[in-house]
Amino acid sequence: LQYDYLNKIQTLVIQESLSMTPHFLVFLNTSKQIRSDFQSCLYNFNMIDIDTFKTILQGGSSTIIDLLQKIRPKNVVSPFKYLGPCAPDVFVGREELISEIIDNDQAGYAITGGRRIGKTSLLLKIQYDINRGRQAVRYDNFLQRYEKQSYYDCCYVDCINLYSFQDVYNEIFRKQASKEILKGRVFSDLTELISRTSALQNKKLLLLLDEMDDLMEMVSVHDRDAENFQKDLQKAANRNMLKFVICGFRNISKVIRDPGHPFFNLCKGLYMTPLKKREIKKLLVMSNIQQLFKIPGHHLEKVVERLNIASGGYPSVVQYIADQMMRTDRDGIVSPNT
Repeated sequence: LQYDYLNKIQTLVIQESLSMTPHFLVFLNTSKQIRSDFQSCLYNFNMIDIDTFKTILQGGSSTIIDLLQKIRPKNVVSPFKYLGPCAPDVFVGREELISEIIDNDQAGYAITGGRRIGKTSLLLKIQYDINRGRQAVRYDNFLQRYEKQSYYDCCYVDCINLYSFQDVYNEIFRKQASKEILKGRVFSDLTELISRTSALQNKKLLLLLDEMDDLMEMVSVHDRDAENFQKDLQKAANRNMLKFVICGFRNISKVIRDPGHPFFNLCKGLYMTPLKKREIKKLLVMSNIQQLFKIPGHHLEKVVERLNIASGGYPSVVQYIADQMMRTDRDGIVSPNT
């Protein structure tokens, strides 16, 4: 049971990007050994019992701040991920792509790019931002810029282990129908599901379909499921109830340009390129990263230049090197020779 709780907390820390800031974890009627076990796994949590927590609350905000500051930030779990999508709070760059997808009226996008270029990280960043109230940029009739609350309801689907478009349907139904506003309802097709979502929440569904390459490769040009899926997407998009993004590698590029495929001309193609130097620099000067290691101002440009050359701008390599920089210099100072 103890390890089950610990696993749930660690999952929450990753999903909510809590690994960069200090927190209290309050235990009710547990032994010091259990608190010690948790402390060894959750470096940025201060483990306390309920009586201590009550004392802290009585001491006011200054007492809480003093205790939180005693948790050493450089002991936190590394925020850099290079074997999978990066954490949204250390995602940098791609501002133009994100703005294109969220702020424009285009109904569909196909995002392509090399392996490990950051396609999944981009989709998860979009979902993260929208779920946390990202403002959508709009322009009035006089081309004056203004911002309004994003009106999207996000649904992210990883298609890597799905073998047909019926599987995609089922996954979308499972994710959307499990939401509180739709529980217990029965839907005949995707359009009706999206329609109900839009009507109940007054929001447009933003459907993020990741790893579509393998699925596209398995379906034939005359696949009826693919054709029906395309028609459903088009119908919902035409009714202004849906915006969708599909991600992949080579196959996505081919099918949206193949006149014989149901997905021909369905969406606008966007290509992801390696990070630019200014985007790498932005990662290194983020406030939460500077808690982990510091780069003296006179070394910053040289460190960025070396990191850019070594990584080729590939996000996963940038994340790997940054992770090693964090682990190498325990005094927290990084130079071009690190």
